[in-house]
Amino acid sequence: MYWEIGHQILRRQAQEGWGTKAVARLATALRTAFPNQRGFSRRNLMYMQQMARTWPEPIVQRF
Repeated sequence: MYWEIGHQILRRQAQEGWGTKAVARLATALRTAFPNQRGFSRRNLMYMQQMARTWPEPIVQRF
């Protein structure tokens, strides 16, 4: 889930460009949509973005 959110942020920033505060707007939207869920701060979203940038291919989990 974190990789997917980070990947979405990277796509959105590619479309909108830097300086559009896409991460801050997404953090606000996620906290509004999921008020009881923790972990959607701007800082955490930046970590998710960094993870997606570091590992550009989807992470396959096997159980």
